[in-house]
Amino acid sequence: SAHCTLASLSRATLRTSSMAFVVKNTFICEVVSEALDAPGPRPQQRAKTVHYWPCCSAETLPQAADSDAPGRAEEPAYAATVGAILDAMPALAFDGNGCTLVQQVLESASGEEMRQVAASLRGSVRLAAHSPYAHHLLEHLLHHLGIEDTSFIAEELKGGGRELALNEFGSSVLCQLLLFSTHDPSTEQLIEEVLSGDTTAVCHHKHGHKVALAILEHGSPRQRSQICVSLRGEVPRSSRHRFAAQVVAEALLHGAAEDSHSLAVDVVCKPGAVTSLACHCFGVQVVRSLLRLPRISGAVLQELNTNGHKLKKDKFGAEIMMEIGLHAGAFNALAPCGGA
Repeated sequence: SAHCTLASLSRATLRTSSMAFVVKNTFICEVVSEALDAPGPRPQQRAKTVHYWPCCSAETLPQAADSDAPGRAEEPAYAATVGAILDAMPALAFDGNGCTLVQQVLESASGEEMRQVAASLRGSVRLAAHSPYAHHLLEHLLHHLGIEDTSFIAEELKGGGRELALNEFGSSVLCQLLLFSTHDPSTEQLIEEVLSGDTTAVCHHKHGHKVALAILEHGSPRQRSQICVSLRGEVPRSSRHRFAAQVVAEALLHGAAEDSHSLAVDVVCKPGAVTSLACHCFGVQVVRSLLRLPRISGAVLQELNTNGHKLKKDKFGAEIMMEIGLHAGAFNALAPCGGA
């Protein structure tokens, strides 16, 4: 039977009891050893390609995940490769070269083969979500398999939602869960964990703000409202923050009508606040969102026009004035995007 360990995966090579496979560009090649006549006490060998399987060839292999891909099961190299991968999982997923190999095979794998890979990750999901390599496999499975086959991912991650949101790789997995399994009960519980405690800190975090943006786009109305409410007490600071400003701008457009309007009023209520934001490298994106809100855009335009002489002297202020000039009246004509 096929056997593989992490130690044997250097140069992205899979070895079985009778053959070996190595990734070469977009192909998996079967290789054999060829002895070399060379002086010295130690014999030397080199690899010789005797067969290849084009694992990413759209012309020769079906791409649909739910396809049974008839005919491939008889391909010896393909069958041996898949068998070796399944035997090596989940350890293979945590190795850089090994994970690359699994991803290449998954590109043209059938639905059943993907389900076998998913099953091999059961019990290791939390480690995989924090791995720089294995998290890619979780995301691929979420994208190509249905909720019934991937619900175990959110289930195993429960209890660590907050930590996951602040992790470079875990935050990406959370965003994919929000995109493909928003209504799964375990996913909803994970998001509740993220929003418990200091939600503003999540919005200001390098990785957490990406999760906040995903919640505003794909989360439930109550979850979106929680984001908006948490921002209200920190609007001036958040609107100038490298990461949080993106969340404020998105909340203005995707929050519920009243939440969005309340947040917008908090931004513009202080005299000169809009002008100040328009001259700020991060705040200017908040001003662009304000200009798309019919109930508040008139006041924003009025302040920008009043302080046009100041704005034209600033790099970002000049950009926003040029946009207004090039699209005179266009902002008021825009349809509301879920905002006030």
